[in-house]
Amino acid sequence: MGRWIGASAALLGVALFLPWTSGAIAAETLQPFVLAKTVSGPLDAAVEQARSALERGGFRIIAQTQPYRQEESHVDAATVIVFTRSDVLKVAGKQATGGFIAPLRLSVTEVDGQVQVAYVNPTYFAHAYRLDDDLAQVSSDLEDAFPGGQGFGSEKGMAPGKLRKYHYSFGMHYFDEPYELATFGSHGQAVEKVREHLSNNTVGISQVYELAVPNSEQVVFGVLRRPTQNTHSDMDDTWIMSIADFEARKKTAYLPYEILVTGNKVIAMHAQFRMAVHFPDMPMFSVGMRLMNAMNVIGDGLEAAVKDE
Repeated sequence: MGRWIGASAALLGVALFLPWTSGAIAAETLQPFVLAKTVSGPLDAAVEQARSALERGGFRIIAQTQPYRQEESHVDAATVIVFTRSDVLKVAGKQATGGFIAPLRLSVTEVDGQVQVAYVNPTYFAHAYRLDDDLAQVSSDLEDAFPGGQGFGSEKGMAPGKLRKYHYSFGMHYFDEPYELATFGSHGQAVEKVREHLSNNTVGISQVYELAVPNSEQVVFGVLRRPTQNTHSDMDDTWIMSIADFEARKKTAYLPYEILVTGNKVIAMHAQFRMAVHFPDMPMFSVGMRLMNAMNVIGDGLEAAVKDE
């Protein structure tokens, strides 16, 4: 499973390189990330300031993690803060895959002595994940918490209508084509098994957080991938981001990856979709082709980490 299929060599040479934004772009366009600020002070101080700003905005912090093996990282240092709020959870609980929006993410990344504070744009991902609510108030409250922020991540921006049917190009996966990782006898058993397997799997996938979505049978597990087996080595977060996150404004808040228990099923967004929607301007020749095998093994690695043998 999880194979990057559906494109011949000819299509890779032609169709995959066509921009998704053919035709007119709607007046309203959205960016996947918001750069809240860039400061010259120490990273730890910026992390504490970001946490305080989130809490003043009514957000609840779920987890904090350092996503990279520092000795192999493309940045000087990085921390990701995972957070949510009751209104985000309420929206997430209305749809069977709404849990993917429940954990929002903010990153604090040090690059060349400068510290970037950035977060994912809730409205952008509300459309990308096909929610019934655009989370505009959540985005507005984050703007109040971090005034003066600037959107980034897509040169031309993405129109809401395009986001709701987004895929990178011909043959690539859509939002509603996730990895189907495992099925268990009940929701409770699925949650218990995923929790158990993430704590003792042998492929190098570790749990960062667990977040239950109220009034639904959804639980989200955030994970980092640091493979311990050569067969899954290309799913490594540090390695993938050293290639994909090449622009000056860092997209560290791409991590952690989500595994969603919905009912008795365990799913995850297909890497083709999840990476593309976070990195919509990714050049195929210089970046995408280098990550093709990663797209092949991420699903296999996630499956191996959560299912019964």
